[in-house]
Formats: sequence, C-alpha cells, structure tokens
Amino acid sequence: MARSASERFGILIMAAEYKLYRLKSLIMKKISNIRILSFLDNVYRIASLPFAFVAYVITTRVLRRPYFGVWMGSGQGNPLRYPMMRRAVTMCATNMDARSENSIFRVMEIGAYAGGSAIEFASALKQANIGQYLVFSVDPWNSYLDVSRNKAIQYRIMNYNLANGNALRLFIRNVRAAGISDVCRQLRGKAEEMLPMLKDRQFGFIYIDGDHAPEAVLKDLRESARLIAPGGYLSGDDLEVQMADADGDFVRDHADRDIAMDEASGKIFHPGVTLAVGEFFGRKISCYDGFWVVRWNGETFEDVDLTE
Repeated sequence: MARSASERFGILIMAAEYKLYRLKSLIMKKISNIRILSFLDNVYRIASLPFAFVAYVITTRVLRRPYFGVWMGSGQGNPLRYPMMRRAVTMCATNMDARSENSIFRVMEIGAYAGGSAIEFASALKQANIGQYLVFSVDPWNSYLDVSRNKAIQYRIMNYNLANGNALRLFIRNVRAAGISDVCRQLRGKAEEMLPMLKDRQFGFIYIDGDHAPEAVLKDLRESARLIAPGGYLSGDDLEVQMADADGDFVRDHADRDIAMDEASGKIFHPGVTLAVGEFFGRKISCYDGFWVVRWNGETFEDVDLTE
C-alpha cells in the first residue's frame, strides 16, 4: 500500500530525530568536559523542539504510532540498549521454570515515563510467542527530580510534563498505538509505596529505571529481590560505570546528581545507580553498555550471558 505524503514526511522526521540522537551519542564519547556536554545537550534540545513537535504531531495523530523523542522529554532510556533488553526478557520467559500459579509470566518495570521499555518488553514477548504474560509499570507520573541539583533543560521539561499529566497521557497513547494495552497494567504511585503491597516471588522479570538517587535505587533493589521468582531475571538501566571500576569518593560526592562524568574513563554515568548497585551486590555484575541483568537461582544472584 502506497504511503501518503504526510506518512512519508513523518517517517523522515522520525529518522532524522534518531540520527540526531546517534550523532549526540557520538559527540558525548568525544568530549571529556561535563559542562560543555551539558551546554551542548541544552542547545540540542532547544534547537530540536520545533522539529520534535512536528514529529510528535505526525507520529501520534497521523501515523498513530508510539512517539519517543525530544518533545516532552519522552525519549527516555537509551534505544541502543533495547536489543539486549528484548533478548533478556525473551531468554528469561523461554527458560524460566517458575511462573505464577496460573502460568502468567509477569514483568515489572519500575519507572515508565512514556512507555518505551514497557513496549519493548511486551513486543519482544509477543514476537517470541510467549503464552500468557503481563507487563506492570510502576510510576507516580508526577514530578520528582531535584532541579536545583540537576539543572539541565531535560529535567525541567520532564518535571513539567510529569506534573501536568502529559507524560501519563503519552504513556497510555503509546501503549495503545503499539497494540499492547491489553497486557499492560499501570500501578500509579511511588515504588516505595507500591512494591511493599505486592506478594513475594510473583515476577519473572523486573527492570529498575526509576528515581536514580542511591537511596531510592537501593529500596527498589531490596524490594525487587523479594519479588523476583526463582529463575527470574532482575535487571536495570544506567549502569555505565560499575563501582569496582570507579573512584569511590568521586561517586559518593556526586551521588545526588543524576549524571556525572567519570574522570578515569571519561564516561557519562549515573553515580546514584553505580553506588546503589555496587553496595547491593558487592561485586561487578553482568552488564551490557549500561543495561545490567542477573538471575535469581533461588539462593543468590548469578550473572547472565546475553552474548550467546
């Protein structure tokens, strides 16, 4: 079926946004000054806003597809990590020997925003012809970032769209457009309030990408360790640098910031995630370009090889 002019234009706009993201990622690897990088990121977001708005309108209103981009700060998560995330959840669902009593494979993500990871997980399970499954998204969908410490424009945009409900509305629109709303469940509230109400060992796969403050990540890890079923995978995002490879004092001094630059490697990383994951596991764990994943064998957490 031939595409209309508006559809072709929308596809071009989406492709341009993705190429800009790839270019941004390349530049980030070449510059070793966090202030310059922050400035360039602000310029990138401001300059992209007109194009991003056009992409948002065409994608959601004309093409009726999920939108993840600069507009509303909805491009959360690193799309370059999605293949590993899809592989992990599929591997877990295929090999797992402990599902719930009614044979439903349950996935939980902590931190959802516009639904990028929920769509990836649900789509991967659908493509793999996994039987019955559900994806639970835990998120307050309310402003929570401390913009006094995290001053980049993206955090102000996120807080604004969380506070006025735009982020939640986009999440709902995105999962509907992706055709997975029937397997998605939203638990609206803070993880520290919602997780204690859930039963032990009922989730086959858990993905942590919520509040990056170290105390919040630690709480998510402790509750998730209780909720994961034997044979299930516990995973998360934004572990670009592990504690064993970092300057511990530097990580602790910057743990209240969402991102910082590791002086030894020159990598942009999330110090709160580095600190909390290092403290919880006490060792290096299996990690793939920031996406980390381990398997609960019923007694301890073991590494997962996604390269096979």
